[in-house]
Parts: sequence; C-alpha cells; structure tokens
Amino acid sequence: VFGLEANHELTAKTGVRLQGLQEVAASGAMEGQNYIRTGISLGLNHRFNDRLALSLDGGWEQYEYEPASRAAEGLRERSDTSVFVRPGFTYAFGERWKAEAWYQWRTSDSTDPDQVYDVNQAGLNLRCTF
Repeated sequence: VFGLEANHELTAKTGVRLQGLQEVAASGAMEGQNYIRTGISLGLNHRFNDRLALSLDGGWEQYEYEPASRAAEGLRERSDTSVFVRPGFTYAFGERWKAEAWYQWRTSDSTDPDQVYDVNQAGLNLRCTF
C-alpha cells in the first residue's frame, strides 16, 4: 500500500502533478471480497490571475478483486480497468472562498460484462479555508 505525489512548477502560473497509488479496500459491490486499486494520474494546473485557474487531470486505474478470507475463496474474481479525464476551473471569491466547477468522463472495462461502463459526471465544489 502506497501513495506518491510529485509536484513541479513549470512557470510561476503553471504546475504539473504526478500521482501514483496502490491501496487495498473492502468491496461494497462484491460480498466477501477486497479489491487492490493501483493507479497513476497526471494533472496540469494554470492560474490566469489571482482569481481564475484551469486544470486538466487524467489517469488510469486497475482494480483486482480477491477473496477477503479463506472462507470467501472460490467466489467469482473480477478485474476492472478504468481511464478518466477531468477538466475544471476554479474561481476565488476572496482569500477564503473558492468555487470549482468540473466535468469528468470515465470509462471502465471489466472481466464481468455487467460492470463495463462509460460515465459523464459534473460537479461544483465550494471551499472555505480558515
């Protein structure tokens, strides 16, 4: 289990981020199983001024399902691969308040044909810092 992140400022207003991870978690979808999630993502962020910034993130994730205990051995195993792209923009209303609007497209391929999907999501995050 690990998580690594590297950030680099390309210019005074532009930064790039590389993240890698591997984690183990209990599956909410498959009883008696855990999944190992391995992934990598790359993000680019550009500030136009003190208030407005644009971002673009993308990545790949692999999910390997395995029995959580010996009693669960013999259950159906599954492997999923997911790819995503997430553009967004952030607007600062002042020193404390920020709003981020984003869109995300994600596609997933799986050894279980019922778990193959393409999804479009959008969201709005509001943040207040103290």
